[in-house]
Amino acid sequence: MTTVAPIAQIWTIKETQYDAMGRAYRTTSPFRESSPTGNLPSLTRWNYTFYDSLSRVIQVMTPDNAAVNTAYAGNQVTVTDQAGKSRRSVTNALGHLTAVTENPGGGTGEYITNYQYDVLNNLVKVTQGAQPPRLFAYDSLSRLVAVNNPEQSFSCGFAWTDPAGNSIWTMGYTYDSNGNLLTRSDADARVTTYAYDALNRPLTVRYNNYNNGSADTDFTYDTATNGKGRFATAINKSTRWYSTADSPNYKPYWHKEAVSAYDALGRPTAKSQGFMMFSAPNVPTTWKDYTMSRTYNAAGMITSETYPSGRVVSYGYDVAGRGNSFTGNLGDGNQRNYATGTIYNEANQMTCEVFGTTTPLYHKRKYNLRYQLCDLKVSDSPSPTDNTWTHGWLNYQYGPGTADSANNNGNVLAVDSWAKKTDNSGNWVMHQDKYEYDALNRLFRFTESGKSVASPSTLTEYFKQTFEYDRWGNRTNQTVTETTAGSSGLPTPQAITINPNTNRISSVNGYNLLSSDYTNSGNLRKLFVPGATHTAYYDNENRMTRYYIPSTNNSYYFYDAGGKRVRRVIGGQETWQVYGFEGELKAEYNLAGQFDGVTCPAPASPTKEYGYRGGQLLVVSDSTETDPNQKFKWLVTDHLGSTRMEVGSTGSLATTRRHDYAPFGEELFGGQRGTMGYGYTTAGSRQKFGTYERDDETGLDFAEARYFSSVQGRFTSPDSFIGSARRLVPQSWNRYSYVINNPLKYTDPTGLDWIRGSSGNTFWDPNVHNPNDLKRLYGKGYSIVNGQTLVVGSSNHPGLKAGHLYTFNANGTTTYRGAYNPPAPTLPVIQDVGVRLAATYIVAAKYLAQNGGNPAGATADLLLDASDIAFGSEDDVDPTLLEMGVSVQANKAAGDAFRDEVADELRRAGKYVETEVRVETPFGARVHDIHVYDRQGGTLQGAVEAKVGGSRYHTAQRTKDKYLRLVRKLVTQVIRKGKG
Repeated sequence: MTTVAPIAQIWTIKETQYDAMGRAYRTTSPFRESSPTGNLPSLTRWNYTFYDSLSRVIQVMTPDNAAVNTAYAGNQVTVTDQAGKSRRSVTNALGHLTAVTENPGGGTGEYITNYQYDVLNNLVKVTQGAQPPRLFAYDSLSRLVAVNNPEQSFSCGFAWTDPAGNSIWTMGYTYDSNGNLLTRSDADARVTTYAYDALNRPLTVRYNNYNNGSADTDFTYDTATNGKGRFATAINKSTRWYSTADSPNYKPYWHKEAVSAYDALGRPTAKSQGFMMFSAPNVPTTWKDYTMSRTYNAAGMITSETYPSGRVVSYGYDVAGRGNSFTGNLGDGNQRNYATGTIYNEANQMTCEVFGTTTPLYHKRKYNLRYQLCDLKVSDSPSPTDNTWTHGWLNYQYGPGTADSANNNGNVLAVDSWAKKTDNSGNWVMHQDKYEYDALNRLFRFTESGKSVASPSTLTEYFKQTFEYDRWGNRTNQTVTETTAGSSGLPTPQAITINPNTNRISSVNGYNLLSSDYTNSGNLRKLFVPGATHTAYYDNENRMTRYYIPSTNNSYYFYDAGGKRVRRVIGGQETWQVYGFEGELKAEYNLAGQFDGVTCPAPASPTKEYGYRGGQLLVVSDSTETDPNQKFKWLVTDHLGSTRMEVGSTGSLATTRRHDYAPFGEELFGGQRGTMGYGYTTAGSRQKFGTYERDDETGLDFAEARYFSSVQGRFTSPDSFIGSARRLVPQSWNRYSYVINNPLKYTDPTGLDWIRGSSGNTFWDPNVHNPNDLKRLYGKGYSIVNGQTLVVGSSNHPGLKAGHLYTFNANGTTTYRGAYNPPAPTLPVIQDVGVRLAATYIVAAKYLAQNGGNPAGATADLLLDASDIAFGSEDDVDPTLLEMGVSVQANKAAGDAFRDEVADELRRAGKYVETEVRVETPFGARVHDIHVYDRQGGTLQGAVEAKVGGSRYHTAQRTKDKYLRLVRKLVTQVIRKGKG
């Protein structure tokens, strides 16, 4: 089978070949040809899948001869990745994943995680060694009602006893009769109450107390142009809660997000962000709005966006719908080409773009056989394929010594960073960073070496960082070793010890933490810098709202209804932050001191403006820069989104700034390596490590949902999104750890979930929603039909027409499918099942539907084909996905056998039976295992679902079956093996 797509008068082709049993056994990587019917090129890259006699996948091999191997032993499956690192999973007779062993056969380094389920297949207990277990409780509708996490302490007071007798919970939930979340109780005795309108849309959020800046939130709908059934406003009613001068009449620091217009297709065309003005003593008067707008072409692609300043950016596209130009007049109003002349490879990864600096610069990227980024250059040479570099060069290694290696499991093993001296003398320096990993793929050693033009053949080691971990993924010991004199001011990770019962820090640099140094919900209150102890305060959503430095100053942070940080007050200086349609930071406005309620920054005079291409920050206008060449600059980012170079408007080498980082984000600069004069500096953009904003006042990185400490290599608050815990990846249960301690392979853009770092294939599509926005946009209201994720447009989905169906595509876009007309009575609301981003895999849409990553939650609709898993557009085979696919395939085989068994039994009873019958509903086709008739050509008596193992009768099936039952009078009976 050949899959083809015409691109710019040539064809991008991916060919799949099948064996005699109809199994896909090899698939090409994408390649280009002038005709889709010609012979395969001689240099075709093949990806192979090998099977055993039972058609189970036993090996997947990529073009670099790197292979993931799978071995079966009864109910045990052992997957070994390309670097020889293994994980064993065990399932029970019902298909539940009951145990995962990390590093099997590793002696004391072998870690077993056990899972238990209730009779409705819900996960109720996670046991990891001697740590207190994680507990989950559900009501009769399988709704989560209580949680006990080790990271949280004290009972939330929620009255619930599960069948095992557990009655102590750190989180509790109640629901209304429509299944909407009604209350949330937490370990700090805070109760959050939610209210909804008649259409089950959120109306208000209220609390039982309002500590540390917590505030009411109100939502409205329907009032925008073309806005019937759509989101209109969200208002957070915060106050200047910290000011003793205000008490008790605190000034209203209200924040508003509003969409004021949609087009006829339901796409937002105008939005604003508002800051409430007020009069004495505390009377809200009127909104100061910062408005934005956007336009679309006939294909639905964004063509322009207007900022609050009135300045405009424009996007252009090639014939394949890929972005090829990004222009605008941000900052000083001068029109610039931010990026043009974009070239792509056969996998649609950007290979070259031109920056519109005074001296044009060429941003070039190369990829290995697995489409992993292996080479990044910034050069004044116009050739897109040459190897010259003038401004900077990053070279990646994933195996020993070569770009393509049979040991490549996706871990970055080395990065060479080349820089030239800014005085144009021709002097250069190269820093080589090497990374080593333990048996669980956790980074345990980072070594930096270097060489220069003075000794071009001599690589001298500068220093190394070494890390140790416990079985739960806590960094328990970290050391820095200086190996070369002159390597001064090295980044020194904090010496911390961990309480194994809670995953919390118990001491920092010899200081023992008290229980009060954490909130009951697990937020770290005491933060340590050399010679001082600072204190953090949190609101009811566990967001840091105050940072206190003794005898110095206080910093305060305010958030809007969606959790975006919209106001900072640092030492008396206030800054407002304005966000765009996708939640991206668009502009910042500095005030003269703190807001007086009347004098607002003029929308036309921002302090900073930010421009994005493909959802990634590219250009920054910064009026605070003293160097005129840095007032407008281009950011060059690596595969993690970390800023590595800042190129000034002239494009000269002299104005180029550089940033290097230790693995967990501590910034490295020239003075640490004795390499002054090459542009290395800690000054410049606030956007530094892994897309985060770095706050100078705290040293922490703002990760949206929480804050990250690079010197500790962990977050300061536990992850609130349970979907980030993958059952097949036990290290992910730790709620504090950063990206399962593999910071060169994964990122966590939102502070909610770890994803694979980009290899460049997410560039140039502003229509693709950022990882930051996937959960916000698609976290509620989708179902799965024939392997496609269908979204019902509502206020939860900005840009989608309410009451209409859209397909959520694997690349993040949506396709309009038609009107959604549920029959009476109204079908049940599809609840949030936890959106999970699967990086850029082709199977992302299918993977999103996996409930908690458990193969037992899969159905025939959601089969992960081995070729999809192995040969997606991402950079390497993910053993987690492969293992999931293997388990799902095994479940399907067992399910098919049981279906045939049930069908034979019905035939023996004299019934006429048809299997695998498709029935059309308004929500898509419903595939029934069995249709039963009284005789051939006779009366349809009903439908049967034959379930075995962990296969789930999920919401999408129930929704379609309810339609068939109520409207078509077709009753579906579920027969589960072992239960009759």
